[in-house]
Order: sequence, then C-alpha cells, then structure tokens
Amino acid sequence: MKAGTSSLHEYLHQHPEIFMARFKEPQYFAPHLTRWGQAWGQGNPYPEPDMDWYLKLFAEAGAVTYAGESSVSYAARPWVEGCERRIHAFNPEARIIYLLRDPVERALSHYWHFVADGREDLDPLTAVQRKPDYIARSDYAMQIEPYLETFGRSQVYVLTIEELNADPTVTFGRLFAWLSVRQDVRIDTATSYNVGAKKLRQTRRGLVPVDTMRKHWRWKEMEPKVPAAISRALERLTYRTVRKADVDETPAVEYLHPILTQRTRRLSELTGRAFPEWPRR
Repeated sequence: MKAGTSSLHEYLHQHPEIFMARFKEPQYFAPHLTRWGQAWGQGNPYPEPDMDWYLKLFAEAGAVTYAGESSVSYAARPWVEGCERRIHAFNPEARIIYLLRDPVERALSHYWHFVADGREDLDPLTAVQRKPDYIARSDYAMQIEPYLETFGRSQVYVLTIEELNADPTVTFGRLFAWLSVRQDVRIDTATSYNVGAKKLRQTRRGLVPVDTMRKHWRWKEMEPKVPAAISRALERLTYRTVRKADVDETPAVEYLHPILTQRTRRLSELTGRAFPEWPRR
C-alpha cells in the first residue's frame, strides 16, 4: 500500500505477454471488512464473490504468459492473514512481486491517504504512535515472510519503487528475465498513477457516509438532476482542504526512522539484499 503499485500495475500491462486486470484490486484472497462494514474476500463467513466472478476479471487476457492483479491487502498483516495460503491453493505456480518503498515515506504516505479519506485527524507523530497499521505495513519483513515460506524464494521477487524510478529499463529487464518473458519490450514510465496530492480534499470526520453516498453510482446518475446549489452545499459540508506543506512531519520521521531501520535489517536477512536506495537520515 502506497508504494507505487498503481504505476507498476499499469507498466506491467504494457508488456504483450502480461495482462493485468482492469479492476486493479479485487481483494479476492483477502477476507476483511471494507470501510463501509461490508464483508469481502474469499473465506468470509458471509456470501462471498465466487471463483467465476474472479476469473471474469481476466476474461480478456487472451494468450498471455501471465494474468495478474494488484491487491495491496494481500500484505496487510496482522489484520488480514492467510492470503498466501489461499493464493497458493488457487495456483501454486503463481509469481509474487512485492513492491517496496522507503518505509518511512510509505508510512507517511499511508497517513496522508487516511487523512484524505476522512479516517485520520491526528497529527502525524501522534497517529503513527497510536495506530499500529502505519508501522506494520512498512514492516516488510513481517509482510513478505509468509510468501517466502509458502512459495519459496524462486517465486517471490522483491522490487523497490526507487530502483524502478532510477533506471526503469534495467529494472524491467531484470524483472522480465525473472518472469521468462521478452526482455526487449520498452515500458513507457512517463506517467505515474495514483500519486498523492500536495493539497488534499479531506472528508470531514463523521461524514464518511455522505462521502460514500456521493461516490455511489446511484448518486452519479441522480446528481445532474439535483440543483447545483445543493451539490455545492454538500461539497462544502463534506470536505475541507488540507495542505501538506502546513504540517511538520519531522517529529514523525524522527520517531519512525529507528523503528523501521531495525525492521529493514530483518528484511535484508530474509531477502539476502541491502536497500541502499533508502536514506539513512
């Protein structure tokens, strides 16, 4: 989550031997509750999306070597467990690409994502101290270990967004060699996807249901018939503007850095590689 998966998803889709689902995050192998309290994913005790639903996401793949998707909740331990087992049961030959980012930057991007989503109104330092999700998602060793144990090292590829941005040609060449697909395909990386904005439209605390209603397809159909003044009033009621530049992230960075540096050492032990692209601060 918040490590560049939207961009990598679209870049991989450019390769003629790879099809990435146009619904990026089906979350099929991750039983969980959505922000709206709805049960979702294989293994929920409630009616779940079935295999036919999942396979239809790849109906237009054609004769490709790989068909894939990019659900970030497959690495959301300890809140979502067992994804690696369900994926392995579905396809023991699956290839797993785990995309990483400087863990401190990822945690802060995660924080701002929740701010914009109306799920966070604490300052950065207090938020990362009180809510374990920010650190847990940046504890890459904890997240990736079950996949290494279940699939083996040969089927799990660890990639950082920093190395991809620094030299996309070389990085994709290595990745495509690992996938045993054509390495001479040039990927256009000029466009980045789902990039965090410097100025956020934050859903006000307590008004997430209104935001949810405004994003629903029924509202989209009805909105053109609603007086413009009402739509504008709902907009002002539901959202407020937050500027990142007005918030000092330094205390949060200083708090996160020693914790996540220690977790990264464990990641290096597991993967057998260093991560010099992440600053020591």
